[in-house]
Amino acid sequence: MDHNKNALAVLAAAVLLPGLSMPAPAQIRRVQGPFKKTPISAAAGSATALCAGIQPISLKVSLSNGSLKISGVSAPNLDVPAKQSLAIQAPADMGMRGGPAMAQASADERGVSPVPELSLSAKALSLPAAVGDQGSLIENLVKYEPQLLALRGNQLGLEKAVEGMKALFDTARPEKSLDDNNGPESGAGEPQWLPISLARAAPRAERRPEAMPGVLAEEKLRAVIGAMRSSAKPVVTDLSLEAFLPELEGASQLALGVGGLGFLTGETWGAYGRLDSVHGIGVMPLYDQYVDVEGRASRIAWENEPGIRPVMVRGEDGREIPLQFEVEFKGGRENRVSVFWVDRGGTPVFLLHSPGMFQRLYPGGNEQLRQYAFFARAYVEFMKKLDIAPEIIRLNEPQLVFVANAVKNDVDFHGRRGKRSLFSDTRFAGTTHTPERAALPFWDVEWLKGEVGPELVRDEMIVYRQGGRVADAAIGMARMADIVNGVSEEHAKVTASILLPEFQEKIVGIQNGSDPERWYSDGVRNRVKRARSLDEISGDELFRIGRQQTLSFNEYLQDSFGVSFSNPDRPLVGGVRRLVQYKEQGMLIAMVEWIVGDREHEYETPLGRKKGLGANLLIGGLARDEVGAQWRREFLALMRRPDLKGRFLFIDGSGDELLRQATSASDIWFSIPDPTREASGTSDQRAAFNGKHNIASATGGPLAYLLHGVTGWLIDVFQDRPFIDTARRFDIKDPAAIAEYRAKGSMALTEYLEEALGRYYAYAERGEGSWADEMRLAFLISHFKVSIGTMIQKYGLLFQSILDGTGPAGFLKKLKRG
Repeated sequence: MDHNKNALAVLAAAVLLPGLSMPAPAQIRRVQGPFKKTPISAAAGSATALCAGIQPISLKVSLSNGSLKISGVSAPNLDVPAKQSLAIQAPADMGMRGGPAMAQASADERGVSPVPELSLSAKALSLPAAVGDQGSLIENLVKYEPQLLALRGNQLGLEKAVEGMKALFDTARPEKSLDDNNGPESGAGEPQWLPISLARAAPRAERRPEAMPGVLAEEKLRAVIGAMRSSAKPVVTDLSLEAFLPELEGASQLALGVGGLGFLTGETWGAYGRLDSVHGIGVMPLYDQYVDVEGRASRIAWENEPGIRPVMVRGEDGREIPLQFEVEFKGGRENRVSVFWVDRGGTPVFLLHSPGMFQRLYPGGNEQLRQYAFFARAYVEFMKKLDIAPEIIRLNEPQLVFVANAVKNDVDFHGRRGKRSLFSDTRFAGTTHTPERAALPFWDVEWLKGEVGPELVRDEMIVYRQGGRVADAAIGMARMADIVNGVSEEHAKVTASILLPEFQEKIVGIQNGSDPERWYSDGVRNRVKRARSLDEISGDELFRIGRQQTLSFNEYLQDSFGVSFSNPDRPLVGGVRRLVQYKEQGMLIAMVEWIVGDREHEYETPLGRKKGLGANLLIGGLARDEVGAQWRREFLALMRRPDLKGRFLFIDGSGDELLRQATSASDIWFSIPDPTREASGTSDQRAAFNGKHNIASATGGPLAYLLHGVTGWLIDVFQDRPFIDTARRFDIKDPAAIAEYRAKGSMALTEYLEEALGRYYAYAERGEGSWADEMRLAFLISHFKVSIGTMIQKYGLLFQSILDGTGPAGFLKKLKRG
């Protein structure tokens, strides 16, 4: 008997029967025989059971083009329409071939045993290993034959049959290693999980009572959501508190994003279309105001902003009205929510607008906490209106633990009434984007209940600490998520060893990436479009394009900020990032005069007196803590000095266009945060996509792709110390460790800037050296290692590992297979 085929037949029957609850997607073990017949007893179902008097359920199963298709469902007494079909997609590494087969599952009221028995015999499968360099499909010929499963019992839930199937495979033990038959590497005698991704059920004929009245009025959005509802692919909702959306401009864009998470989220949402395995939906708050660097607030008239539109609903009478709904918060208080949407590269991003709650991004204090909690409630009610059940909710940062709480509350509420919630089968993926404790909040339990309502403070986030009860956001997210990922390998290591050591088995790393198309200069974009492959683009071309971009950037600075460099032909050293203590831009204050100084004069440096580098220097970003605010004041004062005017610029701003222009124009980009404090960082990637050299701390993302001394330089002050000791010292903000990094890091930065500018001048002035070749390497390696396409495919594997139940271990195995 074929285990995969029979189990999928049972699963399909359960999915296609309305009102029947399903367990998590099946995990079928790949096993090799022979085995002796193994009887399995499954306990009778109770709450969701097939009751007496049911006609046999028959369904046709066929395999074609990597998909398993189930059709021809017939169950007269259950009012299941005939000819419904369900496509079950095989995993990317599991090709299937074969003709049609028949499988039947029947339930018969004549059974007399209250504990039904399911007897199955195992059968060998032939599953050769993957072939090809690009992870092509396994050539897998599955032999099978029609089987009849007799499922007898007064009350037999098909979910119990699934448990019986799993129990059968768990008790099976092969007589020889899987490796004997060209299977993937595995321990001798150990069955290996074979993920079979169960697709979502066929769309319901009925609408949920909470669904929006009418239909989506906008044809484009209606088509996108309609495709999701009718598709067999699972839906992932990706949630964030901020995002830079390139479809927006100016104040409207800056109102929704402030830092690295915002840039990354916008790019990630736009990349979901590259995944064949899932549909993606982005959801975030829509903030009512933009607050400038001086603290002045201005309201955004979102209904008039280009690139964003209100979601409109057309009722039976043909009238179109905005999608709005009331959200109960803190035990009775209701707030109205309006829904807007943005087409982010083919992914629908929904923005929830409630001016009374979402006044501004990151307001701080209790107001910010209430935003976290209200967004959780608003998300749950919005998904009910949209009438799409997400298989996975991705939580970007632990603050979104309140979403998991609200979702679980909805499941419990319906369960107590014998009903199924929209989220009954939903699972969670948690992503932490920083090791900084400020982003890992915890609160006194009773105080928190008073702020957000007791229902949003679930036991899953409560811990006992120092004699009291504390609600910890990171622990709550880790408890409820199937997998927690850091955004680089180093960040995952810090998270597992220091921040969440009790959940280290759940923690994996996925290196952040960026979208090259979004960050190219105009010149690089045009050259890439003409190229047959990236490999044909030379370093000389990248250098010439970069020099032209420096001139264009100078015009952009004058037009946008009213400042510019006096001589834009000089090489440009740049860095635009949030100004916060751990990012250490203050290290540059003592070096400004030397960096921009004349090459024939000497200046003081951390390594003694040295001749000036003759470069222009750009520093930009928004101050987000007291230390950053002090640096901002010092940078502004330096920019006003007559001897530095036109050579050093400080830009008090952020946003997509500033960062794109700056990264593509700078000859040398710097990012120098404290060791282990930068989870990943991505601005360096954007410079590298344009072939630029980087000087970076040996931490986070640069470790994944930067070649020290070739495509850039890594400042590694603590390379002779145990990693975990360094991480712990910076986690507690040890003043001695910070002072040591600043002192030795400044010396390393001085050395590397001098070396970098020396190579630059050798090539630019004399055509000597390897500068252009290094630019080409930076360009190619960054595309391969840290592009958004590479990153999103890894998230696809993570989602698959959640759905197939293999979890972190399964993800790591899939990642290793490539």
